[in-house]
Amino acid sequence: MKPVAIVGIVLIVIGIIGFAYGGLGWTTEKKDAQLGLLKLVARRVMESPFPRSPAEFVSLAELCW
Repeated sequence: MKPVAIVGIVLIVIGIIGFAYGGLGWTTEKKDAQLGLLKLVARRVMESPFPRSPAEFVSLAELCW
């Protein structure tokens, strides 16, 4: 396969992921205290959005490639 074709496929995959998925998310859990059967747990949801503009740029780049 030519290097140009590989770059094109990579750009297509990145563009699809950027449009479809939109970001990464995960949850962290920290046990704060435990007293007998009573537990205190803190959960924190974190997100790292994937902005639309890089996905749009990649899609345009693959069309112009």
